Amino acid sequence: MAKSVRKHKEQNKQHKKLDKIDVIVVKAVKPASKQYSKALKNNKKIAELVEHAKNKNKTIVVFTTLQDEAIAKIVYSFVAQHCSAIYAGTVLGCQSFNIIYTAIKKSKLRFDDCIFLFVGSGTFHIKMFVDALLNYTARKQKQFTLPKLHVYSIQASLQALGKITLQHHNDIAKQLLKQKKAKFVRFVYATNIGLIISVKPGQFMLQNMQLDRVLRALQRLQRINKKVYFFLADNITEAELINFGLDFYVALACPGVNLDYANLANLDELLLFLHLLEIDKLKNKKAKFKTKKIKTRIGNCKQVNKQNCKQKSKTK
Repeated sequence: MAKSVRKHKEQNKQHKKLDKIDVIVVKAVKPASKQYSKALKNNKKIAELVEHAKNKNKTIVVFTTLQDEAIAKIVYSFVAQHCSAIYAGTVLGCQSFNIIYTAIKKSKLRFDDCIFLFVGSGTFHIKMFVDALLNYTARKQKQFTLPKLHVYSIQASLQALGKITLQHHNDIAKQLLKQKKAKFVRFVYATNIGLIISVKPGQFMLQNMQLDRVLRALQRLQRINKKVYFFLADNITEAELINFGLDFYVALACPGVNLDYANLANLDELLLFLHLLEIDKLKNKKAKFKTKKIKTRIGNCKQVNKQNCKQKSKTK
């Protein structure tokens, strides 16, 4: 009995220690968030951005990654106090555009009405969002156009409160648009196309809705006399692709692969290129039809004029 009582007392002491530690951790986080919000207030560039959004009736759309979610929520709460704001949520992998698009649609806004603010490190997620937005606008406008885009990022951490940097990323859109146009030209003149199917877990796209999209794309490629060669791969590198000597490649893998290669597109880009190519062909057909109509009209007019001239000569 004495031993069991001692064990019970020791367990209670351990539990009390754990409770104290838990309380200390919670108290340590709160001052950091307050300091971070103060640092945001003191930052001139962030203050200018908020004022610009307020004056131009723009909505700031905040998105982030899982690791920076705590900071993003502080940024969102600060921005929402001064102007219209939306918290789009956390970006998972390469699907940043889908998350932002659904958030904007729910709020019944347009892309032109928004300023996009990414809270996190690096530019990969920003590039993925801008690249997908360029595809979206090109499909809507039926041509490659540079949208009126305002993309910013805050790269900071709770440990480095004094180093909150706000960066503007509109140059990314111009660079990606140039790459996309050059890629489209390569695709148009390509005859042999390699379709790379990733066998990595989580990147296998030949299932459900993605399979239907792939099959439709293959049918459309056959219509325009493109030869398709299939590859199964785990890692995609430029050195390996050069060995096969094909004109163009399409990767059925992570959508971000297309950012690294000049002659490689993802599935969304392929469908966009096919769409634009079909539109160009329709335009050319319409133009040819119009020229034929004009030529026939001119020919008919000439015949009528000749007949009139003959009749006049006979009467004389």
